[in-house]
Amino acid sequence: SAATVSEVLEKYFSMKNRITRIRQKSSDLRRIATTALDRCRKKYELQQKQWKDTEKRETFRIYGEMLQTYGYGLEPGARKLEALNYYTNEPITVPLDPTLTAQENAQKYFEKYNKLKRTYEALTEHMEETRGEIQQLESICTFMDLALAEEDLVQVKEELADAGYIRKKFSGKKTNQGGSAMENQVNLGGFIQIALVVHDIEKACRKWAEIFGVPVPPIRVDQPSHNPNLTYRGKEAYYGLKFAVIDCRERGFVIELHEPDENPSTFREFLDKHGNGVHHIGFEVGDKRNEIIAELAAAGYDTDRTVGIYPGSSWTIVDGEDDLGVNLNIKPVR
Repeated sequence: SAATVSEVLEKYFSMKNRITRIRQKSSDLRRIATTALDRCRKKYELQQKQWKDTEKRETFRIYGEMLQTYGYGLEPGARKLEALNYYTNEPITVPLDPTLTAQENAQKYFEKYNKLKRTYEALTEHMEETRGEIQQLESICTFMDLALAEEDLVQVKEELADAGYIRKKFSGKKTNQGGSAMENQVNLGGFIQIALVVHDIEKACRKWAEIFGVPVPPIRVDQPSHNPNLTYRGKEAYYGLKFAVIDCRERGFVIELHEPDENPSTFREFLDKHGNGVHHIGFEVGDKRNEIIAELAAAGYDTDRTVGIYPGSSWTIVDGEDDLGVNLNIKPVR
């Protein structure tokens, strides 16, 4: 009947309008979830590459043990040790640094082994955490695809907030300036770093040494290289850098000097835009790093300006020039 067709059409368009409305209201949540998911997948890829780099750790341990067992008969200046690997009953060749003794070579291999072992153990734990994050975010994205009611979005928002991807509602507590305090705050006691970008690092090092009455700091020169563990504006970074440190650790911090090459980087961007100046101030935040970064991202700060991951820690440059007058470097540990 005409009434039945009308009811069907009314029900159809009502459902369609509801889905459209839910889709519109979930757009911000969907953007946050998919951005977090993309970051987690990239992080997991980087962790897998780092984990693969630790596969040689047992080889280094065996090299060290072979040198401890057979190294007493080596001639000074030897470049290799050929011996029987008592683990496999097969011949083994151990490369040597001819400028070191057998025991010094052994110690060098044990140091490499221990470093890779620590990295392996830390990465194993971090990869487990990252896999959990990816599974959770994939579940949230699927749930949003199926959401039919605003109550579903409330549940999604609560889950994202609990996981630290968006800020929870603040308690109403105000800062001295009248703004809402961050729930996961950056502790001033964690201040560790002032980083300057300069056109001429040699000149800057001399001038700072004169002012402080300290020796001119050595300058490290890093050539451009592809590093999947370092990103700039969301893409793999490729740039060179001159770098020096004025050590003020007795005061709890360091002053860093950076002179970038012409390749795109956060430091090159700053130098082109502002000239010499303070690029960032750094804070150590411990295990609150992810929560702080997520809250800053939810507040509108660009947390993808630069992210660097290395064994045992990371550094994240948060773009704060417009609001704070300076960028932030957020580090779990120094």
